[in-house]
Parts: sequence; structure tokens; C-alpha cells
Amino acid sequence: MAPIDNALKNLSALSGKLKGETEELNKVIADLDERIRKTSIGVSVWLGDLLDQDEHFEQIDDGNGAERRVRVQSGWQLGYAKVGEVWAIAARKTRGEEVLDEHGVAEFVWDNHEPIPLGKAPRHIRVEAASLLEGLIESLSERAKHFIKNIEQAKKLAEK
Repeated sequence: MAPIDNALKNLSALSGKLKGETEELNKVIADLDERIRKTSIGVSVWLGDLLDQDEHFEQIDDGNGAERRVRVQSGWQLGYAKVGEVWAIAARKTRGEEVLDEHGVAEFVWDNHEPIPLGKAPRHIRVEAASLLEGLIESLSERAKHFIKNIEQAKKLAEK
């Protein structure tokens, strides 16, 4: 058997294993999605970590005929949000450009795409997101606590 044939045989076996593992991951995501939805939390949150992150520099026209070098980050964000009419574990493409504010301080300006259900995201995004699912639930809890605190403060104001 030629070395290339052996390599292709191994690749085929890995492909079958990866397909099976991906199907299992899809079930985990769907189950967790349904379990979160049943809580009726109704709170959106997006994690700061980018999946499939890319960072590079681009030359752009500053609008005055001069070019400037801009740092660009892009990738996918994992979150929990309303996708259409349904709350879901979601993913969205995002792209940020580092710009200087009026004080010369650099900050990123983000352009976020519409979210899609995580189960519909490309496989490599679902696989990367798997390690962040527990953190997503923790972030949802923290966000809900923050909302409750704000509501309680507003109610106290109304009582005065």
C-alpha cells in the first residue's frame, strides 16, 4: 500500500469519527438550548472571547486623501439572544476596527452581524464554542442578577 493510500485511509477513519462526535455535540447544544429556554430567562448576553479570531492591519483612506493603518479583529461571538422570535444559544460574526477617539485613545468600533442559532453555525465554531458554554450560563446568571438589582433600585426610587 502506498503511503498516500495509508494516509487517506487514516483520514477517512478520522472523518467518520469527527462526524459522529459532531452529531453528539449538536445534541448537547440542542439539549442545553432547550433547558435554558425553559428557564424563560429572557436576557441576552454576548461573551467577549472571539471564536475563530483573526487580527491584522489594513490601510484605509481617512476621508481626507490620506491613508492610515488600522488594526482589525474579526471572528464569531457566542451568546444567548433572541434569534428571530426565539431565544437561543447563538453565534454572530463580528468585526472591529481600532479607532482613535477625540482624546487620542484607541478603542474598537464593532460591526456585529445578525445572530444565528449556534446549531446552525459552521462546525468549527460549534466545536470552539463547546468549551465556553458553561461560562455562557454563568454570564447569563450574572446579567440576570444585575437586571434584578437595577429593578429593585428603580422600585425604591418610586417609593420615595
